[in-house]
Amino acid sequence: MHTVELLLDPESEQTIRRCWSRLHSAGLPSLATHPHPTNRPHLTLLKTSSLAFLLQPLPAPPDFSRSAPAPAPAPAPAPALSSPPTLSSAPALSSPPAFSSPPAAETLPPLAPAPSSAASPASPPSSPAARPLSASLVLSLPLTATLGAARMLGRALVLPVEPTAELRDLHRQAWSTLPDPWPPPEDWIPHLSLALNVPTPARAAAVALFTTDAPIHGHFVSARSYNTETRTLTNLTNLPPA
Repeated sequence: MHTVELLLDPESEQTIRRCWSRLHSAGLPSLATHPHPTNRPHLTLLKTSSLAFLLQPLPAPPDFSRSAPAPAPAPAPAPALSSPPTLSSAPALSSPPAFSSPPAAETLPPLAPAPSSAASPASPPSSPAARPLSASLVLSLPLTATLGAARMLGRALVLPVEPTAELRDLHRQAWSTLPDPWPPPEDWIPHLSLALNVPTPARAAAVALFTTDAPIHGHFVSARSYNTETRTLTNLTNLPPA
């Protein structure tokens, strides 16, 4: 599995690391003791079975700048008909009566030009609702990050992240595009972890350590992916736009 994670600005990240250190200094479980070099404060957006839509370039869009094809040549005019034969036995027609002046011609508006038979260039299609995820979609950063009071989430001590409309929309778009995503939007609880697997007797003390802390205001400024099988990282911030 691959994660899609958002990372904080440097100042906010250091604030989270200080929270880790406070837990460790109090003899409580803390991510400060996590030995892996990838250990870093982060918000997990979701998990997916593949990052193919992120790591492979999208096909080039159609070129709508080409001129329209030349119109078909006009058909040749029909040959003029010869004058009908003169009948010798036909009586001569009298001359029409002469008018002193011809009647004034009625002024008509000019005719609109006939529509061209040439095919006009096609208009670019509108973007579909669901499209392969691109760097410009996933990495629309920075995003506001507001972290609230520490609380337990299952067995983990976490700082909840305010689920802004922009953050919810980012998760919803990623979930609807990437393969085998988890969790779905209705089950996603955005948070940053301070400690994992906190024993039941230590939970009250762990929460109480942060009861007087003010909310943390910062930004999510970059993104990465963690491969849970190879335990390696992929930077998702500097991917070329689609």
